[in-house]
Amino acid sequence: MNDKTNQAVVSELEAEVKNLQERLKKSTSHASDREQDLISAQAMIAQYKRSWEEAVLKSEEHRKNRLKMSVKLGVMAFQSSTQNRSVLRKERNIPFITKLTDDPSLQGCCNWFLKADSPMFFGSDAERCDVVVNGIGITTMMCKVEMLPENGTVMVSQVDSPTESTRVLVKGIPLSDNQDHMEIYHGDCIILGYAHGFRLVVPGTKHSPTMGDLDPTGVARSTVAHLDMASAVSEIEDESGEQFKAIFPYLQQLSGRVPQEAVSMFLVSLHRICPMVDEANMITREIFGNDGIAFELHALTEIFDADREATDPVLCVLCVLQQKSCVAWTASIRAAAPRHSNSMVSHHDLSRHMALGTENSILYVWTLEKFLKRLKAIREVYQDGCEAKDDFISLRKQLARSLLRTHGRKWHSMM
Repeated sequence: MNDKTNQAVVSELEAEVKNLQERLKKSTSHASDREQDLISAQAMIAQYKRSWEEAVLKSEEHRKNRLKMSVKLGVMAFQSSTQNRSVLRKERNIPFITKLTDDPSLQGCCNWFLKADSPMFFGSDAERCDVVVNGIGITTMMCKVEMLPENGTVMVSQVDSPTESTRVLVKGIPLSDNQDHMEIYHGDCIILGYAHGFRLVVPGTKHSPTMGDLDPTGVARSTVAHLDMASAVSEIEDESGEQFKAIFPYLQQLSGRVPQEAVSMFLVSLHRICPMVDEANMITREIFGNDGIAFELHALTEIFDADREATDPVLCVLCVLQQKSCVAWTASIRAAAPRHSNSMVSHHDLSRHMALGTENSILYVWTLEKFLKRLKAIREVYQDGCEAKDDFISLRKQLARSLLRTHGRKWHSMM
């Protein structure tokens, strides 16, 4: 057991430093070793000379930084101090926003409490936003959620005019210039971009008990039916995306041939799959620019049974190569595509059936199952590129070297 005081240890170290300095002056060999010993001893002296007050101040600074980050992440929002707990004892019905996740063990764990006198801002700006999110469809300031002091109503509103890439859905419907705010209630969903979902939890309503045990996680899990992203996606009714607009003429044509019930069921499916195709295209454009690969949603034509096609359309996703593309990685795409396909169709004079019009040629046709698996992998690659923080330069170089290795497989079909 070391019962020496700091002062005693410092005195011993200073004596050792003095001894090392004397030996270093007289030494003609092993000077570098003694210099290293001297530096180490001096560092230890500096450490021991730090006062208890300095250590306490440093510890408090670290604690505040951890608390600030925890609040940003929604992990410790109203459970971090005695003061916060006393607030909850007085006001047990404070509404809060809970983060959605497909991991059951994390559902209801990230929560942000609303304040009547302060709006809560969502976006990628870590300095100005209370809830920081990143990814496709995310801008610096996405929206704000505020609880009106006069009646406790919770509103979601746009902060700035939305850009083309901004995606804010409230109860499945996008905010826009025509509808820039919306009231939400217990259990209602907010989707930001393509990967972040939240629901409102209001303790003390007929759907939700008061927060008697001061456990927001328990309240969220026991009163909100669905805390997963899949349930949020199923509520989407966004018809503003590129893919939905592209397939809408087909939907109108279908409406004239089949019962309205069948059209309505098909529309629900389109609301789910179209944003995913848009997301794949947005990721691809962000990494590679506007030229190169693109994904398109198509309905397969049943040429032998038109009635079956009409009542139950089969959807697929085409992976196409834009002919105008001139970026470096396109050469790798062409080289990686199955060569036998082009040579055989050319031999039989069928090349025109491998293109969409005069601009895009078909690389692959994916079932929805295969596309969804690819989209999951593409998201992972995108996350890796974001973490590199070099504007995807290293990722593009890696893909240009070989699209048949590692990340390149995510965009390509494994034949």
